[in-house]
Amino acid sequence: MRLLSLELYNFRPFYGLSETIQFAQSDQRNVTVIIGNNGCGKTALLNALTWVLYEKFSDALAAPEHLVNRRAIREASIGDPVQCWVQLNFEHHGRRKYRIKRVREVKKTDGEGNYEITNESVLLESAGEDGRWQKIEEVKATINRILPED
Repeated sequence: MRLLSLELYNFRPFYGLSETIQFAQSDQRNVTVIIGNNGCGKTALLNALTWVLYEKFSDALAAPEHLVNRRAIREASIGDPVQCWVQLNFEHHGRRKYRIKRVREVKKTDGEGNYEITNESVLLESAGEDGRWQKIEEVKATINRILPED
């Protein structure tokens, strides 16, 4: 499995649509290094990867129920839906390309920033030989065949 890119939208500390992270892909430069000060989102990126693939989080994640960026919720009107999502593009065995997107939607319930989860979904697609994306129904089994959770 080779990671190609990662996009975040309103996920934890990342407000709005993040810059797309393009992972190193050449044989000569095959390592991506992420550096930053404490509290800038390095662990959030790790948790974005584990959430999109397995719907799990690292032990270091405080309040895993709070995935949607607080600013996005604060700026929404009461009753409005607010989404967060993570999309990961990757390839397997250097040939087949995949993209997985996991979404959580909440509805703001009051002026205090409280909300309720209204929808969660995941979509896994694979690019066929013709380049067209096809939905894969067995998300968990497919991901675990490519990169087992354990």
